[in-house]
Amino acid sequence: MKTGASTSCLFPMLTEQSLDRLLALGVKNIEVFFNSPSECDKQFVREMKAAADAAGAKIISSHPYTSEMEGVCFFGSYSRRFDDEAKAYGRYFEACRQLGGDIFVLHGARSFIKLERDFYFERFCRLREYAATFGVRLLQENVARCHSGSLDFIRDMKAAIPDVEFVLDVKQSIRAGIDPFLMLDTMGKNLAHLHLSDHSADCDCLAPGDGDFDLEGFAKALKAADYKGHVMLELYSWHFDGEQKIADGIKLFDKFWK
Repeated sequence: MKTGASTSCLFPMLTEQSLDRLLALGVKNIEVFFNSPSECDKQFVREMKAAADAAGAKIISSHPYTSEMEGVCFFGSYSRRFDDEAKAYGRYFEACRQLGGDIFVLHGARSFIKLERDFYFERFCRLREYAATFGVRLLQENVARCHSGSLDFIRDMKAAIPDVEFVLDVKQSIRAGIDPFLMLDTMGKNLAHLHLSDHSADCDCLAPGDGDFDLEGFAKALKAADYKGHVMLELYSWHFDGEQKIADGIKLFDKFWK
């Protein structure tokens, strides 16, 4: 297990500037959150990769700003739209691999979109197969406002796609009213990536150490589950005071892990 942070922690700072700030803090494992189409341009991506390489850091994963559109793009009944939008996501997949990462985070369809789960799973597999042609793994994240926010959806997806890989987002679990320990147990061996944050009764997303979450117990639960993926801090800049909170949060969780 290695701990890092997402460039989204410093949003709305420009993505390349966020990357530079994380590298200056000594963060060695990075998730890049693409916030604009031009950020997939090859020269832009080359420059981010060069900055990470120069700092001895690795870009592990990517996340698209277009997550809110994925229900319409990939899980609707209009077949041509799926084909066209999959090609559009190919730019993300190519950029992800060029950065050196192989994990791409998918939110999927919002829960207000009515669809059969078998249909969802079939579409997910088609998109996953396309991502694989770029050397990228498509992972399903639990998101409170999406179909993926419920435990029974996660269970059904595991049953339908035994080798599915999940992203566990702690704050999204809290928003859905689900104990993150229970979400961890439900994802089980299919958990491949983690978005970490702390929380309290007043705020569902805080820097590690600023809330009431049993971080030490969660680290132990991950160990017990033989988790071997990365742990990425994914925070909101307006919920913590000062960039040092990111570095301190990584150190705190590393201490509990060790």
